Amino acid sequence: GTATFSSFLGPQAATTIRPQDFGAAKWQGTPEENFKTLRNAFRFLGCQDVGCAEIDNDTVKFFHKIKGAGSGFNTGEAGGKQIAFKDIDEAYETADE
Repeated sequence: GTATFSSFLGPQAATTIRPQDFGAAKWQGTPEENFKTLRNAFRFLGCQDVGCAEIDNDTVKFFHKIKGAGSGFNTGEAGGKQIAFKDIDEAYETADE
């Protein structure tokens, strides 16, 4: 079966090593270069169509404000976490969002 994680960030471990931790240079590409890299990786793994969209004040309206809302399993009133869009360098998760 498919692994399921309750965290938006996926599985977290104290021993997770990032490229910066062993001296590799941090990626400094443009958003267009990032998309080309992701598109090529997904195509290598078998995907045919790959796309992206900028998240701005208009497109953020397409996302549910509560994790799991509208899925049929959680109406948003059952204690789901608030989904927040922020301009930060590294994603994080708290008890509320």
